[in-house]
Amino acid sequence: MIVLIVKAIVSPNSPFPAYIAVGFQAVLGYLIFSVMKINLLSLCILSLLAMFESAVQKLLILTLFFGQSIWKAADNLGNFVAKQMAVSTIQGSHWIIGIYLSIYCLGGFIVAWMAYKTIKGFSSDIPWVKWKEFPSAGLGLQLPAMQRKRNKFKWILIILLVVSVLLYVFAANSKQAWLDIIKTICWTITAIVVWYQWVSPFITKGINKILRRKSSLYAAEITNIISFLPVLKQLAAMAWQTTSQYKGVKRLHYFAVLLIHWSLTWTDASIKNTV
Repeated sequence: MIVLIVKAIVSPNSPFPAYIAVGFQAVLGYLIFSVMKINLLSLCILSLLAMFESAVQKLLILTLFFGQSIWKAADNLGNFVAKQMAVSTIQGSHWIIGIYLSIYCLGGFIVAWMAYKTIKGFSSDIPWVKWKEFPSAGLGLQLPAMQRKRNKFKWILIILLVVSVLLYVFAANSKQAWLDIIKTICWTITAIVVWYQWVSPFITKGINKILRRKSSLYAAEITNIISFLPVLKQLAAMAWQTTSQYKGVKRLHYFAVLLIHWSLTWTDASIKNTV
């Protein structure tokens, strides 16, 4: 609940599927770890199911925005490739969905392994001696502001263009191709308007209203977390700097362990030396 409240405060424009994903992962993690404790198997199950839920959620939203046309275009492309290779018909949509889900499942295994290695890192032979001293002087570091470009509809336009081209090029005749393209454009525009103007704001507003009611119960925790976020940003920069002697995956592992260690042991007293 605290995570959801902080998310609503820090990123109030987050769509409601983001809250569903976070809530799903929290409840699922609680159930799995209660039964199986924390080990490599339980981490794999949690990570795979969380990734699978995220992938399916995106596929459902994709289908909502573009309708069946996007999968029809994929099937047309698959049939064209099959003819060129002189093989039986290829269901392009099935291949795309299968590959997409496989990538997410692979990511689930990677995340689980990294989480397991991070946990084991706290009791391994990592040279902690020079890391135990909190580098308080580093908190005076001025970090460059991150510039985020918001092109929320850019990817929709790109996909819509690709779908339109595929529907036209691989259609049986030009008349049917134009009808399919017009239907796709009309459906996509309608779905986007309904989603962003009515459905998503209405549900997100309801979620934020519930979270605001709960926020008074966790006022102290929420205040501490919000005030800690700028510190966390600097801790991440210093942890990355400290692990510069390592390369590749090893550096990522040491960086994660060190950042967690500093985050859990940081207190207001840690910055006294900066004054």
